[in-house]
Amino acid sequence: MEVSVAEIVNWIIVGIIAGGLVGMLLTGKREGYGWFKNLGMGLVGGLVGGFLFIKLIKLDYGMSDIQISLQDLVAAILGTLLVWLAIKLFKKKAAKTAAS
Repeated sequence: MEVSVAEIVNWIIVGIIAGGLVGMLLTGKREGYGWFKNLGMGLVGGLVGGFLFIKLIKLDYGMSDIQISLQDLVAAILGTLLVWLAIKLFKKKAAKTAAS
């Protein structure tokens, strides 16, 4: 399983878009969580989603012919949602630990 530099760059770019979309989706606000949080979640989510859903699971939606692939965008959105969930779980665990 090889990952090219072009794939990583694509995942990062698409991840930035996904971060903004997920931020808007989850908060119901146009600005989402704010520029830096959306960017950070999107960058990490794009890499997580690209590697996990495209390379490991080999999830294929049949959309990879589009250059900034819709498949990459969907993987980045899913990856960003996973990152968001991990942050929420981590914060909840940290809050329980602090309260104890």
